[in-house]
Amino acid sequence: MGKSGKSFYAVRVGRTPGQIFRSWPECEAQVKGVKGAQYKGFKSEGEALSYLGQSHGASQNLGITQTSRQIAKRTQKSFASRGAAAAPSAWDVPGSDAGALGPADHESEHAGAGASASGPPCAEPDHAYCLEFDGGARGNPGPAGAGAVVYSDSTGEELAVISEYLGNQTNNYAEYTGLVRGLQAALACGVRRVTIKGDSKLVVMQMNGAWQVHSAGLAPLHRQASALRQRFESFQIDHIYREANKRADELSNVAMDGQGWTGYRDCEGNVWTYDEQPPEVAHEVLARDMEARRTMTVSRQGNSLTAQCR
Repeated sequence: MGKSGKSFYAVRVGRTPGQIFRSWPECEAQVKGVKGAQYKGFKSEGEALSYLGQSHGASQNLGITQTSRQIAKRTQKSFASRGAAAAPSAWDVPGSDAGALGPADHESEHAGAGASASGPPCAEPDHAYCLEFDGGARGNPGPAGAGAVVYSDSTGEELAVISEYLGNQTNNYAEYTGLVRGLQAALACGVRRVTIKGDSKLVVMQMNGAWQVHSAGLAPLHRQASALRQRFESFQIDHIYREANKRADELSNVAMDGQGWTGYRDCEGNVWTYDEQPPEVAHEVLARDMEARRTMTVSRQGNSLTAQCR
């Protein structure tokens, strides 16, 4: 048993996702240095199994919990309408170690520092939304950042904004991360219908199945984005030119300047983690997960357990 009294460590997102380990060193080897790693320690095997299926079904390790970097939120001028100038950033990015471990009890989840009494933003269920994403690296590889914005297709009102520093990465890695983070934020807000727009022809063509993914570094991000797209009622991704992608480009550059944040920001300047959802969205997700757990099967390999849905 670990020093925290926990004997079962579940890994949702790591080198071998969907598994339970009996010691912290085994778990640490799976998550240390993995961007967006998602894991947690438990005292019982049942709790660990429930955790693997708690937010999105045990067979889909989508990485919707943010990393262990803390968010430092300060006062921010709000902006709500599409096309409005971005408010000057007032967040600091504490540290650049994307693989930093969680607290002493080895949990990677925490509440968003930007929480307000009104709760996270909630999409209108009958509205269609757009997601614009971008990413860049100064040096390729070099200091990289991902940017994305989710907004109403009919009103232009911004629902979620992402600007995340990624450390030293390639341009294509940053582009894919912008897409993944945007999809995570859209799902967290309850978006059901989404049209994606990005100026990376590589990402768009690979997501549409026209080009194969040959890069070992991009393959996990492609799988993650492909799994996320299955959770929308309708999904379309189109290529646009850079001049039509200025908002997302701006947000990725803010991140590269070291002025981004971890999580997604609403129009009031509050920052939320990707696993925080409005009550109505959380209820719908819980209903889906309960159905997924009814069909969950468990197989044991050595000291690890693998949970899958039939």
